[in-house]
Parts: sequence; structure tokens; C-alpha cells
Amino acid sequence: MAGSFAGGGLQLEFHPTAVVIDCGDAHVLRPYAVENLADRLRITLRNGDVPVALTVQGNGTLAGMGTIDVAGRVVTAVNDSGPVFAPKSARCPVGALTPQ
Repeated sequence: MAGSFAGGGLQLEFHPTAVVIDCGDAHVLRPYAVENLADRLRITLRNGDVPVALTVQGNGTLAGMGTIDVAGRVVTAVNDSGPVFAPKSARCPVGALTPQ
């Protein structure tokens, strides 16, 4: 999977082995899996204990249901050692995500 998708405040940026999940100010890197099922292509985001399933639509969008809770972090400052992070959580709806 590759590319960026967004919708309803949720943004996904896919890389070969992980996806960056952005929800508001919360950002996190999580693994994902792609399954080629008989009737659809399903992508499952491994977001902690609550996996999020998305289906690839014929028009290239991703479709899912419900909400996603993102327990990530945000940069709060930069010092001599590099960026300083703070925990940040947010909740976004999962619906139609269009390619960006």
C-alpha cells in the first residue's frame, strides 16, 4: 500500500511497512496488513488493541466505519537533544478517505 488519504479529520500516510495516522494534533506510526479477499481488498490498521478495517473502493477511496482513537504524541519544543514530545490523544470518524 502507498499514498496519502484523508477525510473527516483523519489522515493516513502509507509506507511499505507502516502507516502514519494523524487525527487532529495526535500522530502515531502503526503497522498495517493488506488482505486480498474474494470480494474486496481490505486494509487493517493495527491501532493498539482495536484494529481498524478499511476497504479499497473501485474509485480509489478507502471506506471504513466507526471511529478511531489515536494515542500518539506531538512535538512541544526543540532543544539541543532534538524534539521534545508530549502525549496527545484524539478521536476521528472513519468514513470515506480520498487520495491526496
